[in-house]
Amino acid sequence: MAAIINAVSGGAGGIQVAGDTTGQLQLQTGGTTAMTVNASQQASFVNNVNMPNTFGFKNRVINGAMMIDQRYGGTQATPTDGAYVLDRYIFSASQSSKYTVQQTPSTTETNYTGRLAAGFTNYIAITSSSAYSVGSNELFAMQQRIEGNNTADLMWGTNYAKTVTVSFWAYSSLTGNFGFALTNGTVYNSYTASYSIPVANTWTYVTITIPGPTSGTWPTNTSCGLNLFWVLGAGTSRQTAAGVWTASPSPGSTYYQSPPSPVQVVGTSGATLYITGVQLEVGTQATSFDYRDYGRELIMCQRYFEVGVNLIDCYANSSNAVFGNAPFKATKRATPTVTDQGLSYNGLTVTNFAVGISSVTYSDGFSTIHNAIVNGGAPSTGAARWLSIFTASAEL
Repeated sequence: MAAIINAVSGGAGGIQVAGDTTGQLQLQTGGTTAMTVNASQQASFVNNVNMPNTFGFKNRVINGAMMIDQRYGGTQATPTDGAYVLDRYIFSASQSSKYTVQQTPSTTETNYTGRLAAGFTNYIAITSSSAYSVGSNELFAMQQRIEGNNTADLMWGTNYAKTVTVSFWAYSSLTGNFGFALTNGTVYNSYTASYSIPVANTWTYVTITIPGPTSGTWPTNTSCGLNLFWVLGAGTSRQTAAGVWTASPSPGSTYYQSPPSPVQVVGTSGATLYITGVQLEVGTQATSFDYRDYGRELIMCQRYFEVGVNLIDCYANSSNAVFGNAPFKATKRATPTVTDQGLSYNGLTVTNFAVGISSVTYSDGFSTIHNAIVNGGAPSTGAARWLSIFTASAEL
């Protein structure tokens, strides 16, 4: 028999405890077992489990484990302002060439396996390229923009606004209080926080709990619902008091993305900041990281950006033109911008890849109809086969 904790109703109501030496524990209500925990801390439930924030889309961050890098495939990049590197991570850079970004740079750094955070095989590595003095209105940051459809249940901007907790692992060659912020899509409402890395070159687990705002504009559609910012450098005009919601005094000209006096990563040449295991969830406490299978995570990324390679059965006319339909791997957030990355038709070079006016991208983001001109003579009229390589971007 197991040790029992029983909630009793009626005249003898209260908690009754019966102990033994088996190492098992039963939780009962009214004498009926609801859960059993064995000596190995394995729990079994008699009925279905219904625990808030346990099932479904717990983590609202996409690519939080830094597994997906469609654009660069793990090679180093020097992002310009507003550029993406790893999927879903966009970078702010008031001045160019002040830092580089790379997914888990095992080819450029020693002790790669010793630099991994426990439970993760990838991280995003940011390295300062110089010792730069940040101007008063300048910002250098990594951010993730989260679609409003994925945060609608937070009820932000209403009296029912839910508290959330952001968690992640951080590693840096510097120590001190680093800057973080959560803002709405327009960056007119901001909540800034400092997080500490007390020991250099050691992974630190960070949790930041943020009360839900009852005011401000928080879209619940395909536009940007909220922004997460990791500060790499911020001027004084970008800084505001930590731990409170702040509204911009001049929307359109004043933006707050940093707490006061953050560590300026770009201020030290060669300084590093690594991040992984990013999670945003409902509640006042951080829970275990919500791992999703690689295929699912990739599809979620492809809603916003996709590298497409399609062998298209298409139609060729007598005017050196071929037409074909290239389906996307994932339905896009919005009508995407499609960019030619290289095409061929029966071994010939294809030029003048056209989208928009002279071809059609379906508004639901499902597929695009391409039109291309073939060099090397007119093809035969009729059926043809066309290799289409392109990118499709529907980023926030």
